[in-house]
Amino acid sequence: MSLIEFRFILIINNFNRKHLPPLTELLQSNLRRTLKLWHKSQLLVLNHHGALKRGLISGQVE
Repeated sequence: MSLIEFRFILIINNFNRKHLPPLTELLQSNLRRTLKLWHKSQLLVLNHHGALKRGLISGQVE
């Protein structure tokens, strides 16, 4: 059993939140084989606000 998890995170500044789910689905579909190589992997696509909320970046939301 592996305890290591990989998260591939794409942060797009000034990107509309409503466009994140379709882009995430498209990337997951196109990267499916690559993500399977990393067994427990997760792909996240976030805008600036989402990255701030998760503590991935610092600064202010414009």
